[in-house]
Amino acid sequence: MDKRTQELAEQAGFVFWGNESWGPGPGHIDWSCNYDEEFNKLDQLLREEYEKKINAEPLSAAVKSWTVTTEEDSETGDVILPLPDDMLEQMSWEEGDTLEFKDNSNGTFTLSKKQETEIVLVDVVSTYRVSYAVEVPKGKTEWALDTVTMEDAKEFSQEWLGEQIIGHRVVTEAEALALCDKQNEYCSSWSDELKKKNFFTSLEEQNVY
Repeated sequence: MDKRTQELAEQAGFVFWGNESWGPGPGHIDWSCNYDEEFNKLDQLLREEYEKKINAEPLSAAVKSWTVTTEEDSETGDVILPLPDDMLEQMSWEEGDTLEFKDNSNGTFTLSKKQETEIVLVDVVSTYRVSYAVEVPKGKTEWALDTVTMEDAKEFSQEWLGEQIIGHRVVTEAEALALCDKQNEYCSSWSDELKKKNFFTSLEEQNVY
């Protein structure tokens, strides 16, 4: 979170951690509070901040266009889209960057730099509270414990208590797909794209901004 956003969040009423030894450190929001009203206030403040910037910037500076002529590769026949140097500078694009085309379905396209990402494999342990109702002779309570230990008891009820993260590591896409085949053998014949769609959590799905 940048400094200005934090200032607006504090103005909206969000509570931030300080230098407490038991906390995550300064700059982190204390999520133990209910922020329904604060979220609405922050949304309004961010809108006002955006409008101030737009109104303060001359239209000529805010909007700039380029006209280019596509070229054809004489060897491959591929179409080449030359990008002006000043455009590359303004967009902070450099040689070697990967750009993505998005069809806006209205006759226009959006060209943007592909964000560099990595895959983090997070290992967790799921915890359940499971109960068993075991009938035993009166006074023989320990018999019930033995029955459960031997896995001879029928489940009475269960409650999921949550997950505990026990480790994480960065893996390549190839390593993640190999693990997917090993741990989900039934889908080993699927295409890589189908595996990623069903088992990987993409950046877009997380609503990260």
